[in-house]
Amino acid sequence: MPLLIINHHYFRKKKPGRGIYPISPNELNHEIKNLQLNGWKLGCEEDILKLGSNKSKINQKIAIITFDDGLREQYLALEQLSKVDISPICYIPTLPYTENKVLPVHKLQMLRSKINDKNLYDDLNSKYNLKKIKFEDKILEIQYRYDSELSRKIKYFLNFTLDVKEKNNWLSKYFEKTFGNEGLVAKKLYFSKDELKFLAAKNQIGSHAHSHVPLSSLNKDGLKKELMLSKNILKDVSGFDPNGISYPYGGKSSVSDMVYDITAECGYRYGITMERGVNQLDQTKKLYSLKRIDVNDLKDWLI
Repeated sequence: MPLLIINHHYFRKKKPGRGIYPISPNELNHEIKNLQLNGWKLGCEEDILKLGSNKSKINQKIAIITFDDGLREQYLALEQLSKVDISPICYIPTLPYTENKVLPVHKLQMLRSKINDKNLYDDLNSKYNLKKIKFEDKILEIQYRYDSELSRKIKYFLNFTLDVKEKNNWLSKYFEKTFGNEGLVAKKLYFSKDELKFLAAKNQIGSHAHSHVPLSSLNKDGLKKELMLSKNILKDVSGFDPNGISYPYGGKSSVSDMVYDITAECGYRYGITMERGVNQLDQTKKLYSLKRIDVNDLKDWLI
């Protein structure tokens, strides 16, 4: 059973042009039609759980729509999909529900939609001397394939190199100045608890970890805490014990064999990376390192 998992983030009619790259309602409709025209049946989480079991239909191509980050604007996409009986999965980071804060990854995306990359780079360089850092171009290209060279360096430095406390201080300085009170922004940005309960009742939520950090950067105890905290918060908020997790960032810099092993130990039944590809019937042993494509790559994987 070929299983194609397709990921999305923002969902809007208007596109800022940088920082935030949404899919529009028309583009979502076009995506679904293209999948169906090419013989893909739109599936649900149950199809992931069946992968490799004797319940799978060997000759049927299954495509699953996923959304990362728990962004409230995705709710409009979910309503659009429900009208055509498609059941996507939303992977939720849980820190916004315990601290009422905007995740650093979203602070950076929102800032980049308002502030030029060169200005951000120059400020980081003045404080941390980025010009002396040897960035590996291949890693940057794989992790951030749709970004410019400058924005790749900014994002990789903040997400994978800079001390977490330093990063949060730098982002917060710009964020509150640009967008105002962080708590108010967080309430508007992410799904409400009631919306999570509604999605959970339809088996449409999973974990996106707690604080959206590269999981491979954590030690064993920190990793277990991050994964269990997310699992428990989602269960408390929604009443649903999530089956799966979408690993934050999802590339080679953010996952590892230890991440897969601890994910299984924490009671998750599968994990999704951002390694591009189609999952096959014989991959039962790889349920914690499932492949996924970005919606922008879809044309390369339709056949």
